[in-house]
Amino acid sequence: MSSYGQNFYYYGDCAWYAFERRKELGKSVGNMWGNAHNWADNARSNGYNVNNTPSVGAIVHSYAGTNGAYGMGHVAVVESINPDGSITVSEMGWPTAGFKTIRTISASKVASHNFIH
Repeated sequence: MSSYGQNFYYYGDCAWYAFERRKELGKSVGNMWGNAHNWADNARSNGYNVNNTPSVGAIVHSYAGTNGAYGMGHVAVVESINPDGSITVSEMGWPTAGFKTIRTISASKVASHNFIH
């Protein structure tokens, strides 16, 4: 597993934000996992647990073309798991690079995402 190191992701993109937010939370993340599309596979190959169960601080991952993610995929960070089974995430690049946003993913959509722990 990688320690924090330098953030090599593009400022304002979802990967840059996920790296910085995980660092704030004291959780490690790789600094050279490529585009968000590649994160679940690269995390798994680096010894991270990747599954379909959210936890606070986990990285929410969507492959390109799934869950509204475009060509490079998307990552965000789980901020809370709500009583109705939905999750609240923080992110950048959704919908605009460079701006942090908070949104809720409905309980019916949660299991369609990967979670990197």
